[in-house]
Amino acid sequence: MRITSSMMGNQFLRGANRALSEVNKYNLQIASGKRLTSISDDPAGTIAVLRARTKLATLGDYQSNTSTTSSYLKEVEAAITDLDELLQDVYGEVISAISGAKTEEDLRAIAEKVRVLRDEVVAIGNASIGTSYLFGGYNFTGSIDGISKTAPFEVRNGHLFYNGIDLSLYSWFDEYENYVGLMDQKFFNADKDANSLKEIIDKFDPGVYSEGYAIQQGEQAYKILSDFILAAENALYSARQCDVDFPNEHYQNFEKLLLGWQDTDGKEYEGLKGLKERLYNELSKEPRGDYILYNDPSIKTLKDGTIDFGYYEERGIKVYTADMMDEFNNKFDPQKVKDIFNAIYEHIGTDGSEYKKAASELGSHIQTEKLGEGTADDLLDKINTEKAKRPTLSVGLNQEAAYTINGVELMGEGRQNVYHVLDKIYRILSSGDDGQKIDEKELSLAISTLQEAQSNVLTRLTEIGASQNRLTLLSNRIDSTKLNYTMMRSQAEEVDLAEASINLATAQTIYNAALAGGAQILRTSLIDYLR
Repeated sequence: MRITSSMMGNQFLRGANRALSEVNKYNLQIASGKRLTSISDDPAGTIAVLRARTKLATLGDYQSNTSTTSSYLKEVEAAITDLDELLQDVYGEVISAISGAKTEEDLRAIAEKVRVLRDEVVAIGNASIGTSYLFGGYNFTGSIDGISKTAPFEVRNGHLFYNGIDLSLYSWFDEYENYVGLMDQKFFNADKDANSLKEIIDKFDPGVYSEGYAIQQGEQAYKILSDFILAAENALYSARQCDVDFPNEHYQNFEKLLLGWQDTDGKEYEGLKGLKERLYNELSKEPRGDYILYNDPSIKTLKDGTIDFGYYEERGIKVYTADMMDEFNNKFDPQKVKDIFNAIYEHIGTDGSEYKKAASELGSHIQTEKLGEGTADDLLDKINTEKAKRPTLSVGLNQEAAYTINGVELMGEGRQNVYHVLDKIYRILSSGDDGQKIDEKELSLAISTLQEAQSNVLTRLTEIGASQNRLTLLSNRIDSTKLNYTMMRSQAEEVDLAEASINLATAQTIYNAALAGGAQILRTSLIDYLR
């Protein structure tokens, strides 16, 4: 094969370019600090680097979401802590109201403080961070119409609304069912050892009981009957708060149990309140003590046929003569108490069926007509749907973290709703506001409900603490994973400067050698040949 000068020149140029390419490659590696400057440098390594970069970007998003969630949860924790302290203040005021003599002015001052704290609950519920409501569920910024902004919580006509849902309506219905349940407990509760109204009535026997024991049992029945009537009154009050009208047939049927009624013929029927008053009057009478009637066949007489008063006086037995019969009839008589008990049974049924029927029908009316149960507008379904709306952020593969809680979870629902509890306490302390029955016993029951509401708030605090601990663990895990992927990317992508420097020096030497060899080739010419 004939070797020409052109061939030698082309071969020299190709070799020189390859050597120069190597010099350029290693020079770029040293200048950029990267081993890979193009996919062709290392296809497998490039894929590993791209995967590591994608993972690191995703981890960066997770870390950002974790940081955002943690920031929100700190604000949520602060707001819930404020709510807990507020409830502690209310608890202290209520305890103060029922422990010790308080004037009407004192109670009015306490009621006013509770009212202010009640309104503050709404402010806490509408707390925001930036332009977002902390407890608005999916309602982050409120409904904006260009002019106004509607917060998640608002009070209309004394009812608390959350994102348009009437929470107070369900709270009062829950109160209604609770009071009906209290009526059941007072009438007959087989799970409790204490006597119930039914147990006392069933066992009451005027022919066997002594006067003292009969009075004792009658007083116990009076106390239970009073509690039964109080629960019924509060049930009716709760029904009215559910927007049930006074003329409503179901409401009137329930109310008749308490107040009595008059039929179309004008005949009047006594209600439980009237029977309670009669029972009180009977129990207020003086006992007859040991006695004998003047017309008793066994009465002891003297020889002249007159009553032997001395005999009975020695034995502490009172003799009621004909002219004393009015006095006798106006003293305590266990049989009259039994008659009142029988009248109570006639009124509410020996098994309570009459009052249970009236309470059930009124409750069903509230459910279907006011709560919309069984329809698309079912209030409880709305509340449950809203309760499930917890905004979350992705903090890992298939891992979500709620960065707040919604308003239903914060306030609670039913009669444990924080606003409802405080509103109820305020009404009780306000002495007759809107017809609310004022009673220390009712205030004591409100304290129990307040404690349940506070327990719900503390549960939320515990959940927030647990979420923050989880976020700390997730953040640490993300940092560790980021470090691992950064090392993987570094090993695949970054250059070893010492090795690159040696490679560059070697490439430069090769390039210089190539240039020197090429110079020798290019020096030979036709003149040199002719010589």
